[in-house]
Amino acid sequence: MLPPQGHGKAYLEYEGRIYDGTPGSPLDVPESDARVLKANGWIPLMEVGAKRPFNPGRGERFLDLVAGAELVFDGFRWLDALTGNPA
Repeated sequence: MLPPQGHGKAYLEYEGRIYDGTPGSPLDVPESDARVLKANGWIPLMEVGAKRPFNPGRGERFLDLVAGAELVFDGFRWLDALTGNPA
């Protein structure tokens, strides 16, 4: 996640975890916290894992550790971000 843009350091505390970041400096966060951060203006970069997100949004990116590839969701299916082929 990237902290919100346009104002110095960003700070958010959620369930005892503190997120304190500078715009442009990514932070790795658990998926459950990412939803809360996003709702507070933080910018998601890319989820990483072995299981693809259940309900992705169009343009969402995912680093699939099983396929060893960066994928992008086109609104209907996952595509290899480099080749554009279905993944």
